Amino acid sequence: MIDFNTYKRNIEEKIKNYIESSSKKILIFGEKLNIENKNIKVFYFNDINLNLDKNIFEQIIIYHELEKIINPKMFLLRLRQNLAKNSNILFVVYNISHFLNILNIFNDKSKDALSKNYCNHFNYFSLKNIINDTGFEVISEEIYVYFHNKKDIEHLIKIIKHPYVVAYSFIIKAKKIEKFPFIESVWHWD
Repeated sequence: MIDFNTYKRNIEEKIKNYIESSSKKILIFGEKLNIENKNIKVFYFNDINLNLDKNIFEQIIIYHELEKIINPKMFLLRLRQNLAKNSNILFVVYNISHFLNILNIFNDKSKDALSKNYCNHFNYFSLKNIINDTGFEVISEEIYVYFHNKKDIEHLIKIIKHPYVVAYSFIIKAKKIEKFPFIESVWHWD
């Protein structure tokens, strides 16, 4: 079983490494992160005083929240308006194809990403598709790897033929495509 405290500490450190030094305003969807930088103003989506209509951010971080959104495509399309030109969005998303989730389906156990009662579950391909479909271009990607026994996992990868079976979560950085047909001309949120 995964030690979630260790996981959270490791993911938080990885997220900090992705924060752009030029960012002055960051919007975070998810748990509070320990970001200590007097030059960066951090906003959290669950802040009752946050008015998305009046804020533009240099960076948006979605930290295990995309899975909770009923309509993630509409959500990402809406966020495009709050992202400054030449800025990026960082996704941290659980991988439904992780071997523990696969095993738990067969064992009829609800653990890890399956037990969270999320609206959506993503694997590598479905996550990249939704990012591309909503006018973002992936510029870097990383996986958070978790496995019990390396030898067992190597066998599992050979059997399943799926390289992301050991990826517990994905960390994907994407930039907004400025001239994205259809979206910019049709979607108005007034």
